[in-house]
Amino acid sequence: MRTIYIRASTSDTKRATLAATVTMNDNLLPPFLIFKGAENGRIATKELPTYPEMCCYAMQKKAWMDEAMMMK
Repeated sequence: MRTIYIRASTSDTKRATLAATVTMNDNLLPPFLIFKGAENGRIATKELPTYPEMCCYAMQKKAWMDEAMMMK
């Protein structure tokens, strides 16, 4: 078992949702990370292109897994 230490910020509201999904025939899909922000905002245009390609990334206003994110 691994321990992951998280540092809390005092006034910043950074958010992300991780969707770990498995198909009915036991295939593990790539991790899907949803960040809080706009689809054409700073994070989407400057940071996401630098992230590893092994995951799928998206932006959503509140970093929620909604219908639009589910369709991606």
